[in-house]
Amino acid sequence: MVFGLGPFSQLVSYYLRTFTHWHVACYTVDGAYVTSETFEGRPVVAFDELADRFAPDEHDAVIAVGYRRMGDIRKAAFRRMAELGYAMPNFVHPSSSVMAAGLGEANIVLEQVSLGPGSVLGDANVVWGGVQVGHGCRVGSCCTMCMGAVFGGNARIGDNCFFGLNSTVTNSCAVAPYTMLGAQGYLTHPTREREAYLSDVSAKRHRTRDSFEMMAHWAG
Repeated sequence: MVFGLGPFSQLVSYYLRTFTHWHVACYTVDGAYVTSETFEGRPVVAFDELADRFAPDEHDAVIAVGYRRMGDIRKAAFRRMAELGYAMPNFVHPSSSVMAAGLGEANIVLEQVSLGPGSVLGDANVVWGGVQVGHGCRVGSCCTMCMGAVFGGNARIGDNCFFGLNSTVTNSCAVAPYTMLGAQGYLTHPTREREAYLSDVSAKRHRTRDSFEMMAHWAG
């Protein structure tokens, strides 16, 4: 089954139908967000009814949640599915090159992505088309890497980070958890947790925590 309703869930459903043999049994969200009986032609089930209707030992789960709240909503969905006992396989587009030393669970890796030798991804990351992850990079969990983002060799990426379109993290750079790097941003130095870095200053100046919170709320 697929956790999530909305545009990103629709997109993920397209990839599942087109590039896997998986059959979507249902969609699920919290009961307060169930507004129709079906989505994409399949039933919508309130999360608190899910395990009774779709047994964890017979079904896997896909987390189709975007980057709102810097991935915290995705993280919560991942943890709740894990607590119920659902396996959460990775989706990797067949055009992508995966030489990674390790992948966690529930990652969504779209087309033309390169995961270099020795790289590692945690859990529940969304890696959009054309992303390049260099050799030896270590990426945490619940990150979002937008199209064209590039990560130099041996970079270290904390949990719940967001990287905008065509952004760049240079070799061996350490990126703190909850870092937001804007489109075309360029990071050469370590970041501080829960701060946003924008391309107009080459990612060398950070915004305040209040600005970060505003942008994190907007994201997604």
